[in-house]
Amino acid sequence: MLLQGPAEPGDAAFRDQQNQGDAAFRDQQNQGDAAFRDQQNQGDAAFRDQQNQGDAAFRDQQNQGDAAFRDQQNQGDAAFRYQQNQGDAAFRDQQNQGDAAFRDQQNQGDAAFRDQHNHRDAAFRDQQNQRDAAFRDQQNQGDAALRDQQNQRDAAFRDQHNQGDAAFRDQQNQGDAAFRDQQNQGDAAFRDQQNQRDAAFRDQQNQGDAALRDQQNQRDAAFRDQHNQGDAAFRDQQNQGDAAFRDQQNQGDAAFRDQQNQGDAAFRDQQNQGDAAFRDQQNQGDAAFRDQQNQGDAAFRDQQNQGDAAFRDQQNQGDAAFRDRNT
Repeated sequence: MLLQGPAEPGDAAFRDQQNQGDAAFRDQQNQGDAAFRDQQNQGDAAFRDQQNQGDAAFRDQQNQGDAAFRDQQNQGDAAFRYQQNQGDAAFRDQQNQGDAAFRDQQNQGDAAFRDQHNHRDAAFRDQQNQRDAAFRDQQNQGDAALRDQQNQRDAAFRDQHNQGDAAFRDQQNQGDAAFRDQQNQGDAAFRDQQNQRDAAFRDQQNQGDAALRDQQNQRDAAFRDQHNQGDAAFRDQQNQGDAAFRDQQNQGDAAFRDQQNQGDAAFRDQQNQGDAAFRDQQNQGDAAFRDQQNQGDAAFRDQQNQGDAAFRDQQNQGDAAFRDRNT
């Protein structure tokens, strides 16, 4: 075995040079690691910024789509309410026109009935006045004929009286008594006949009045029945129109809600599809970024391993040369 001599100053200098080279190499490796981590951190930050910008842009696009969809829904609601209000106004106008026409028809019927009633009253009063005038004329003619007959009898009696004597006066007295009896009987008979005619005329007037009132009452009852039937038919028609209009409104409301629900479902499906596509794109980007990081890590580790192997080869060569020199 060869004996080694005492260490020479060149050995210490070589080890110092090796130690300095190791320290310099470790510093270089540490700087390379720090630079690589900084580069990775910057890449991570840039990728997160890009993801955050994409998320913000996607949320803005979703919010704009939501706002546009709500505006479209609100416009549809406003248009539907406007259409409903116009339909309500048109229906009320139609009802008011029908009411006004029905009231005009009722008023015309009432006026025609009152005119007919007034004409009949006037005709009846004219007929009564004519009957009263004819009766008074007949009474006046009867009174005049009776007075003429009395005056003739008075003249003949006065003539006979002027010729008279006691016998004539007796006869006059007897004649006067007989004449007064006859006059009283004639007056009584005439008054009875007048009373009977007055009673018969009043009965006839009362019967005519009763018959006219019955006829008027029947016509009034028939007119009120016709009026009530017209009112009932008009109310039935109004109620049917109201029911048909409410059914049409309810159908329109249901169709509009169905259309809104279909639009909401389609919009949610579109949002869900957009969310799924965006998540797929994010996942693909994350996988590609991790693959790129893994490839970079592998290349950096290969470079570090190559550098370590070259440094170890250089150290081994230096150690071999040092041993060869010391042998």
